[in-house]
Amino acid sequence: MLSSFKHYNGDLKYEVESAMNHADDDFIENLLLLERDTIDLQFALDYAFRNACARNHYKIVKMLLADSRIDPNYMWQNNINFHPFYLSVVYNNKRIMELLLADSRIDPSIRDNYALQYSASTQFVTIDSRRYPIIKILLKDERVISKLKYIDDKVLNSIVDVVKTALIEKYSYINTLAEAEVFIALL
Repeated sequence: MLSSFKHYNGDLKYEVESAMNHADDDFIENLLLLERDTIDLQFALDYAFRNACARNHYKIVKMLLADSRIDPNYMWQNNINFHPFYLSVVYNNKRIMELLLADSRIDPSIRDNYALQYSASTQFVTIDSRRYPIIKILLKDERVISKLKYIDDKVLNSIVDVVKTALIEKYSYINTLAEAEVFIALL
């Protein structure tokens, strides 16, 4: 079956990488049709899923999520840098994040809310305002909120600043961070 793939040269990792480079959803559909249970095939599926999350290939992520062989929390070599959800956060792929968060199998709080900690760390928030929407998405998820106690104070303060900024954006009568603090205190 796999040998009938266009340009297949026997190196499954190479073929998946090539498919990801070209957002080749036909290749991924054919890969999903394979029924054999091999390490190579599982590796290829996991690799495709991680790469699709990182590269913002929405259709491919959705297709792979529907397959029972995909573990959306799988981390290659047990490394958080290879967690599909974390990759969607790092690369600022909001649509992928939202798609993953809609799946009950995903754990966005994995490794003590590492994705949130990454997004809220001051070095990124201060230089990259695109992180604010990412943090807002994360803070709307109960799985993330329930594990906030594991985040260090510096990062937690960054998150609070994001919430304050969101309040300023949402309510025209709140003009400063100090007013946002008063508003939060009154809640």
